[in-house]
Amino acid sequence: SLASANVNRQDLTYILRGNHAVDLSRTVAFTSTATPIFEMSANNDGNIRKIRALTTSQIPTTLTQGSSTLTSQIFVGDFSNFLIGNHGPLDLISDIYSGAGSGLVSLFGRRWVSFGVRHPQAFALGTGIL
Repeated sequence: SLASANVNRQDLTYILRGNHAVDLSRTVAFTSTATPIFEMSANNDGNIRKIRALTTSQIPTTLTQGSSTLTSQIFVGDFSNFLIGNHGPLDLISDIYSGAGSGLVSLFGRRWVSFGVRHPQAFALGTGIL
C-alpha cells in the first residue's frame, strides 16, 4: 500500500476518466453526510477525500476484467517520482514535395524522450473500473 511505502498523502494525485469523476461526484462518501467522494473544482478537476484528482479521456475503456470488456483504470501516486527525460531538441522536417501539386507543405516533428519511475511503490493502480 502507499501508506506502508511511506508515501506522503499530501503528495498524492489521482488520475481518472471524466465519467468516473462524474459518477463519484454523485456518490456520497458517508451515509451520514452529503459530501460526495469526488468534489469538482472550477476547472473540472477536483479532489477525492482531499487528495488532488485530475481527469482525462486518455485512459482506455476497452480493458477486460472478468467477463466485462469495457473496464478502465484509476491511477494514484506521487508523480514527482515519475521521470521524463528529453534527449536533444525537437526535430522538424518539412516536406515540400508530397503536396506540391496543391500548394501544401507538410511539417513533421519528432522528439526523443524516455520515461522512468524512481520509486514504483509510490504508485497504485485500480483496475476493473466500469
